Amino acid sequence: HIKTMFEVLYKSKYIRENRMSNLLERAKIEFAEGTSRQRDIDKILTAENINIIMKWLEEKKSHKKIIMFILAAYYGFDRTSIIDFCSSSWDIIDFERHSFKFNGKIYPLVSKMEYSLLCLKQAYAQDKVKPKWIYVKKHNGSYSTASINVLNGLFKEGIHKLQVGNTDWTAFNIQTIRASLIINMYDAGCSLEEISY
Repeated sequence: HIKTMFEVLYKSKYIRENRMSNLLERAKIEFAEGTSRQRDIDKILTAENINIIMKWLEEKKSHKKIIMFILAAYYGFDRTSIIDFCSSSWDIIDFERHSFKFNGKIYPLVSKMEYSLLCLKQAYAQDKVKPKWIYVKKHNGSYSTASINVLNGLFKEGIHKLQVGNTDWTAFNIQTIRASLIINMYDAGCSLEEISY
């Protein structure tokens, strides 16, 4: 809208120069230059690092944390979106279509996330829990959904304490994982429009 407004103002001769012209082209050049600079590789979540984290979570059989990690690393969800997803009802999941609907968008279900969701459902059924939410935690006889503390624990009590290779695991949090996703998508050939979407 702002770009269009500047174009109209320029064409109507209300302004002498349209500084918003070729904005997308300039942004692409700037983004390409920025991503080709020397990166701090320890702070980029690589496919190898993702596999290490997933293997660690799978060994712990921590399906709730697997779901949270996948929401960050694969879908690029921020903290609030992850908590909102976990606090959603099971109605948003469509196992037949291998997808879920969240915040007005339909997302394909990653197979490991789908497996973890099915395991959660099965565990709830075995424990005779009828959860209102996807993530349910029992504490002092009552049930609650995920909180920011649970999400922070995934990193501070888990991922940050990993000691595999030369990677600085303490560098990873929701923000660096989302930034890594953007860089990895760009390196894989995704357009800025696709990354933004």
